[in-house]
Order: sequence, then structure tokens, then C-alpha cells
Amino acid sequence: MFVYTTVKKKDIHIFSDPLNQKMIELLIRNDMTPLDLMKKLNKPILSVWKRVNDMENANIIKFIKQKKKIGGPVLRVYRASAVIYVDEDLSFLNGSVPVMHVWRELNSEIFKLIDENNDIPPGVDPINYASLVFLKSLKTVISNSDEILKKLSLMEDDIQKNVKNIRLK
Repeated sequence: MFVYTTVKKKDIHIFSDPLNQKMIELLIRNDMTPLDLMKKLNKPILSVWKRVNDMENANIIKFIKQKKKIGGPVLRVYRASAVIYVDEDLSFLNGSVPVMHVWRELNSEIFKLIDENNDIPPGVDPINYASLVFLKSLKTVISNSDEILKKLSLMEDDIQKNVKNIRLK
């Protein structure tokens, strides 16, 4: 399991489905079979299987092993691919706004640091590990705040020259 992974644009609708979100939350904390998910969510097995298949194809969850019950079928066991899921290109941001490149640069720096510790070790609580890695990465980037503030101030001054008679709170 990773601290974070990206979700492709074509798969965002799969990820954002409310029932799939509940399944992902369960699979972050525990390895589960579709049968386990069915019981936990009180949903029909065919609905759960389809959703599991869609999420596996989108790399939102992953197959980790098979489990055989004595005298029963072989069951596939799944877990979440990551704790944090990120849009592949931050498409919610308008790229034509000049300050967006600063936002992307900050995100890029944070995720470069996360990449160094992206694999969650076995036996460690994934949410605590992901939170710790994210916070330490954010703290490292923020510790360079003088450089960030300087860039933002220069941009602000440049933009302010073109915008007159506007007072911001």
C-alpha cells in the first residue's frame, strides 16, 4: 500500500461514487474479500463484485492474495492501493491563472518528499503512516516559506500594477 496514488481522469467517477468511497475506507484499514464487503455494507454481492472489479481496473484497490475456505470457494482478498488519492493533473485548477504554477510547484515539492516514503511498511497503521509522511513533507516545504513568500510577493506586486482601485480584506 502507498501513502498516495493518482486517479486518472477517466476513473474519477469510479472513485467519487459514495458506495465505492465506503468500500475504499474499509479497504484502507483491512484486507477484505467482496463477501466481507457485502456483509459489512449490506449490499448485494453482484453489486459489490462489479464495484470491486471497476476499482481494481482503475488501480484504486488491488488484489493481494487468494484465500480458500475449507470446502468452500477460493476468495480473492483486496486492499486499498493507497490512503490518499490525487487527481492526476489537478484539473480542478485553472491553468491560466498566473499563481496556479506556484500552487502546482508547492504540490510537486510536497509529493516529491512523500515519494521518498510512499511505501507503507507492513504492520503499520496506514492512516497514521500516511498522515505522518504528509505532515513531515508539508512541514519541510513550509520551512522554506521565505522563498515561497518572496515568489508570491513578486507576483502580487506584478499583478497589483495591472489592478487598480481594488482593496482586498
